[in-house]
Amino acid sequence: MAHTDCLVIFLITLAMAALLTAAPTEESSNETIQTLVIEEPCSKAGGICLPENQCPTGRLSSRRGLCPTQQSAGVECCHS
Repeated sequence: MAHTDCLVIFLITLAMAALLTAAPTEESSNETIQTLVIEEPCSKAGGICLPENQCPTGRLSSRRGLCPTQQSAGVECCHS
């Protein structure tokens, strides 16, 4: 993995950590999201996995399913 790739992953992780500490847990489909997971398809697309209703307007990826393990809980890829 190139140095630039590592830096991008680090920055995405840092941004996600900041969002998670500020974001309340969200209930969707009778599930409580307590910890969001970085998923490779979303991070490769330049986003982070967030509950869809917490993604700022215009930032939600047009490609659905980039956060496949969390999609059933209402989590989609949000571009930062």
